[in-house]
Amino acid sequence: MDVPGATNGNLDRRTFLARSAGLGVVAGLGLHFGAAEATAALNAHLRAGPPRNPTGVLRIANPGEPNFIDPANALELTEWSIDRNVYDGLVTFDSAYNRLVPALATSWRSNRNATEWTFVLRNGVRFHDGSRFDSTAARKTIEYYKDKTWGFAMADLKRVDDSNPKVLRVIFSKPSPDFARNQTIVRMMSPRLIAQKAAGRRAVGTGPYKFVRWNKGESVILAANESFWGRGPYFSRLELRSIGDQTAAITALAAGDIDVVMKAPPKQVQSFSRNPKFDAISKRSWVEGHLSFRTDMAPTDKVKVRQAIAFAVNSPSLVKNVLLDQASVATSPMPIGTYGKTNPSTRYTHNPSRARALLAQAGFPDGVSLKMAVWAGIRVLGEEVGQAIVGQLAESGIKIDLDIVEPGVGIQDMTGKNPKYHLHHLEYGWANGGPFHFTLGTTLGHSHYKGAALTRLVDQMRVTPDGPKRLRIIAQTQERFMQELPQLPLYHLRLTDLASSRLAGYTNPKDGYFPVFQTAYFES
Repeated sequence: MDVPGATNGNLDRRTFLARSAGLGVVAGLGLHFGAAEATAALNAHLRAGPPRNPTGVLRIANPGEPNFIDPANALELTEWSIDRNVYDGLVTFDSAYNRLVPALATSWRSNRNATEWTFVLRNGVRFHDGSRFDSTAARKTIEYYKDKTWGFAMADLKRVDDSNPKVLRVIFSKPSPDFARNQTIVRMMSPRLIAQKAAGRRAVGTGPYKFVRWNKGESVILAANESFWGRGPYFSRLELRSIGDQTAAITALAAGDIDVVMKAPPKQVQSFSRNPKFDAISKRSWVEGHLSFRTDMAPTDKVKVRQAIAFAVNSPSLVKNVLLDQASVATSPMPIGTYGKTNPSTRYTHNPSRARALLAQAGFPDGVSLKMAVWAGIRVLGEEVGQAIVGQLAESGIKIDLDIVEPGVGIQDMTGKNPKYHLHHLEYGWANGGPFHFTLGTTLGHSHYKGAALTRLVDQMRVTPDGPKRLRIIAQTQERFMQELPQLPLYHLRLTDLASSRLAGYTNPKDGYFPVFQTAYFES
């Protein structure tokens, strides 16, 4: 059966769970495009006519310096903005992110229990170094990924059959219902690059742009792949400039020194949207902001304390007054548009009196004092959201000592055995359009949550093929999750890129991480 599926998580890999906190690393209606509007705008631009041959330079503000260019280790927008334009996956999303469509695989299917996946591969594709893309190249990529950060995508892998160069068969020891979905994340790599152990120094894929050089601390340069198998590219070169400070990036855009700022802050979105020289390119995303509790640390180990915090937080106020309606209130950790998303009946509306009563029932009639971390620089208004939450919780007798910490410090504390912080403000991107962070293990792993009922539901979800039974399990998981609250979902973001009004053929990614400049060009 042709199923848009993705992969199981390798949950005992602490390092991956830690770094995947950065999956929301960098991430509203009036002025924004919805999915249909964005598609219509893209089509209208394309009808205006891209150039016959690649021409010109697109200058992009990359929100920081990449840590990796190896796609099997990449976890940040700063890295994926490079990898997504150099490498292709077997499948990708359509422009509205409603379904999977062919990329390097022209068709795919799984057997009934999702233990075997078969991909028919595109003919005639070559990597940028001239090596041939075929089933053996795909097998080598899969084997390479197994021991890297994204090795969870290959969990329970039994063997890969590449006996037919045009057909790839992947066999698992357990059902892997999400394997095809995760192929939107896994990037096919040159077998020569893998053999040379050089993926950390340069990038060689089949994508619309070729890697040229990495000027450490300054930029990454990509050049057009004029032999690309798909539509585009239309720029002769991309310059991804490392600009970690969003104010500096906005200033550079206003001065005409760059052409695109990804994930712009809401205030700048409002300001620039009134200027005809710029476009605000926006859509509702799969990026979710939440509070992650240490459920192995008193007093947030008590569910009534976590529920009290949920009643004390005013998410609608955060959305309106801090995020300026560039988000929607979360009723579940799963964003709208992801496979299996429901609206659980368990809700937490702003109610300070209820919060105080729950604290008293938990043994804290005089309130509690907690420590909270917000990770510096890598959230959409993370510091402002954190400060607003401090004020809201104070109304209910919950005193918060807030620290702005570097991401590395936050990761170490969140995963360590002797934590300093009771809660962290995080953002997750449900990047494959499915129950990603449940199957990945981050929703429970980052909270050190061990509750049997919820854990059992998540384990069942991982190995149940798509269909009515799996949808019931995903719904039950979300309901139990909202009752137990290992994390408190706050909002789902709209993501907005600001760009020169000359830019056509570009729409920002709903997944929040993989911007594709393949069909982008400047209107004359």
